[in-house]
Amino acid sequence: MIKLNIALSKKLNPSLAFLFILLITFQALNAQDFKVSPQPDRVEEVELSDKSEVSRYDVNGGYYTRLYDYQINLNNESDFYHTRQKVIFTAGVSAVSEFYIQFDSTYQKVELHYLYIWRDGKKIDKTNDLIIEFLSNEENLQQKIYSGKLTAFDVLEDIRKGDELEYAYTVYGDNPIFDDNNQRLIPIADINPIDAFFLKVITPKEKKMRYNFKGVADSLYTVSELGNDQIIKFWQTNIKETELEETIPSWILPYNYFNLSVFQDWEHVTNWALSVFELEEEPDFTEVFEEMFTGKESRDEKINKIIDFVQDDIRYMGIESGIGSIKPFAPNQVLKQRFGDCKDKSLLFVKLMNEIGIDKAYPVLVNTDFNKGVDSILEAGQNFNHCIATYFVDTTQYWIDPTSKLQGGNYKTLTNYDYGKALIIKPGNNSLSDFNINDTISGSKIIEILDVTSDT
Repeated sequence: MIKLNIALSKKLNPSLAFLFILLITFQALNAQDFKVSPQPDRVEEVELSDKSEVSRYDVNGGYYTRLYDYQINLNNESDFYHTRQKVIFTAGVSAVSEFYIQFDSTYQKVELHYLYIWRDGKKIDKTNDLIIEFLSNEENLQQKIYSGKLTAFDVLEDIRKGDELEYAYTVYGDNPIFDDNNQRLIPIADINPIDAFFLKVITPKEKKMRYNFKGVADSLYTVSELGNDQIIKFWQTNIKETELEETIPSWILPYNYFNLSVFQDWEHVTNWALSVFELEEEPDFTEVFEEMFTGKESRDEKINKIIDFVQDDIRYMGIESGIGSIKPFAPNQVLKQRFGDCKDKSLLFVKLMNEIGIDKAYPVLVNTDFNKGVDSILEAGQNFNHCIATYFVDTTQYWIDPTSKLQGGNYKTLTNYDYGKALIIKPGNNSLSDFNINDTISGSKIIEILDVTSDT
């Protein structure tokens, strides 16, 4: 019988101690969402050749992946992972010896199927020797973010150079906030070579899933139907390593990938986002307006005070577990607790602006890493990782990040990062917007002179 231990970090920011106490029991109970069981019925067995075309001189980190087998079944929201890694050099032993699975304990369950070590052509079954510990995966607590994620972890014994580690597990469950609006973006590459890559996706035909492959020949995948399902299969061997440039922009995807989304267009994503940000009742701002205003402020002065209040008086703290990673707290709740994350603060800002007569104020979804590249993949709500706000005063559009602190000054001259592309959450919106930031105050001019002689 596999042994399960629970290990939670003893070091915690004092301001989060009370929250931590409340969550100890919660996480302990969710440790039971990890068990050992046979692999699912509809998982397809994959045969891997004993011969490899990978040169040891192309391997980084001392090991590489012989097989990457990923099978998705959207009928039961399951993701099956099957991996086989080979240790080439001693440097790879340490990396391969740390086995872990990360999952969101609020809506996901994990089933481990097996873990084998292949040595000199013989299989050593280590499944029942595992001592799984559950670690609270809260490395971002110092940044005031609680994720609710757990890591099932074990340090494997007796891994040697030349060994191959093979394991398989299934993760069940998607975030319910997406309401069955599934999305996947799967790289078909690595910084190391891959002997073989198998991908299988089962989707109900009625969902009309959209998909595409980047950098993949049509001959490498098939699409078929079985009963009420559509089945996509991809198989490729001898995948070369992806070489990354040091200064590659964050919005460039340098590898081949498979992209899947049930969202049909940006209007579909907007309508989903509108439902997420919808309030059951309109907030009451009587008390907070008495706190902020004297009653003698002009419209522009009120705007400045609202920005200062949301940015500085509502501290940043994100409860990012489960649907809380996407759905904002209601403004009255944020005012009561005096903290919130990007979406909480953005919705509060928008509603405060509406209350003083700025009707054209909206939450905005952006991606801090992908920036303008968010337009290069299939439309999906999962494409975004940050929320800001936009508003119009008369005919001029402004952008504001409510998580910025101590900006002060006049709203007309506040700076905001250019995220490239943004989805404005307003009824009828069917496209991404470009950041039309026109900064006429700050800036720099760079002049480069290259003197190249004719014999160079």
